[in-house]
Amino acid sequence: MQQMEPVTSNGIRIRNTSRKPVWVSPWGYPEAFLIAAALLLVGFALEWFSPGDGLSAPSWPWNGVIGAMLLLIPLALHLSLPKNPVVRWLSQVPASMGAIAAVTFTVLLMGLFLQGQPSGIGWIDRIGLTSMAKSRPFLLSISWFLFVLAMTTIRRSIPFRGRNIGFLLNHLGLWIVIAGGILGSGDLQRVSMTLSDGQAVWYGTDRDGRTVELPLALELQRFHMEEYPPKMGVLNHETGSLVIRGEQDLVEVERGRTGHMSGWDYEILQFYAESARIEDRFEPIHDVGAAPAANVRAVHTERGDTVVGWITCGSFNMKHQFLELEKGRAMAMTVPQSKRYMSLARLYTQSGDNRMIDIEVNHPYSAEGWKLYQFSYDDRFGKWSPISIIEAVRDPWLPVVYTGFIMMLLGAVYLFWLGKEIGTELTQKADGVNGSPHAQDSPGASDRESGSTETAGRSAVIKQETEVS
Repeated sequence: MQQMEPVTSNGIRIRNTSRKPVWVSPWGYPEAFLIAAALLLVGFALEWFSPGDGLSAPSWPWNGVIGAMLLLIPLALHLSLPKNPVVRWLSQVPASMGAIAAVTFTVLLMGLFLQGQPSGIGWIDRIGLTSMAKSRPFLLSISWFLFVLAMTTIRRSIPFRGRNIGFLLNHLGLWIVIAGGILGSGDLQRVSMTLSDGQAVWYGTDRDGRTVELPLALELQRFHMEEYPPKMGVLNHETGSLVIRGEQDLVEVERGRTGHMSGWDYEILQFYAESARIEDRFEPIHDVGAAPAANVRAVHTERGDTVVGWITCGSFNMKHQFLELEKGRAMAMTVPQSKRYMSLARLYTQSGDNRMIDIEVNHPYSAEGWKLYQFSYDDRFGKWSPISIIEAVRDPWLPVVYTGFIMMLLGAVYLFWLGKEIGTELTQKADGVNGSPHAQDSPGASDRESGSTETAGRSAVIKQETEVS
């Protein structure tokens, strides 16, 4: 049992100023931070002597076994050695702070070094600083954190008390979120499907280039894209870039628009969102490869020179066209940017479904345990792309992570409600004391209340220290 500091008759604790040696019971913060530092050093040493791309997350059932061990080992320690000083220390604040510090340090390293790309500096890449998420230091620090968090949660759970509901929801929910997110990454699948018109595709390619068959098939019916209006500006032939000094030097193209840019007054006489060149002019047409075009008149503000002509950004089967203003400068149109794109496809599943679906960016479609995302297209053809790239994602651990988040939310709500109830109760008690007819008449009432409060405070401190020990 931890030896308590002596207390004077006035309730003042006398602290022992002599410093306790490290690794002498009871352990405290020095031991916690030394353990965290040792785990990080061991992790970096393992990275140095085992160079590579880091560790791969285990898949089912091994990730489930690891998760169970991270819970069962703390439970077994608590049940078999409940009064062991080291076991009790593992569920106390110093151990938690050391584990948090180790994880925080690895996360800071992720932010300091560019992840996923070699730095070109041998020792930095060799100890895993550019791939921290898969490195051994991160694995050891996060495992230690989950172990200590499990010890703390189990200690407050056995025996179960109603007042610990908020604590258990928050801490167990946090454990589930972190463990589910890390262990579940081994079962996460991302498969890229390339769809073409009229061709059913039931397979895709993962990030390692392996072919993966899916329990569903997609047949592209039509790829649809909405675009923002193109923009117009003055092109410098020498630099090959637009001259942009302010907002007025790059404007959206629309019929009847007038303005001033780079010393020229302009007016857009005509604009077609989709057009084709016919001799020396453009005419509206809706066909594959059609491009936006505008007829522009520009007048130099000082010399009065006037030029009139067509401009277009072109497309995969139509050349761009500029309106020459003066030597080295021309009016030009930019390529329209995509506003919204989606795929209309027919879905076939092993369960017998056969239906038309829309797959849009940020609006995935769920089928057979997979989420289908609009990922990309052939940007050489723009909105006339003959193919659509769909990303199929399967994350069976996602419900586990969501469960942890819900538990943390419920825990926060419970603690808020409990704090409000306690505050209301204390207010009512205070009002009752202040409203008592004898409270103000008794000359020694305030002194007695103060003395009883101090006595209760000392009793609570002694009781808490006894429980901790």
